[in-house]
Amino acid sequence: MDLLLQTKIYNILAGLADDSGHYVVHSRYYFFGQQMYSCEPLHLSKDTVKEIELTENGIQCRMKLDSDIGSSNFPIMIPFVNIERIVRLNEHMEKSQSMVWKRNVCCKGAKNKTCPSFMASHYEY
Repeated sequence: MDLLLQTKIYNILAGLADDSGHYVVHSRYYFFGQQMYSCEPLHLSKDTVKEIELTENGIQCRMKLDSDIGSSNFPIMIPFVNIERIVRLNEHMEKSQSMVWKRNVCCKGAKNKTCPSFMASHYEY
């Protein structure tokens, strides 16, 4: 695992204890055992993450995905190798964001549209 990513994840876990800790992880992840096909954003905060555990290969957590469902917490597995980037939502969840971590670009200039890094670096949200 990337040591910088590991450090950032530990910082995020510490930040989740605070109400101001809001992060968006862009990754392919497993939801009920089925992998998402593209990089989908996950909002991690004190209110959405109910349980979280770091494993050798990724992050396992139970998340509240819809406030209308009540106490239902859904299992999510985020493999470290699938994380493309992590951003922190700044105070009061305004539009301002700061990049916490981004996967290195593998293709020079990332001009090849079939390159996974090109697609990740041009992912719009």
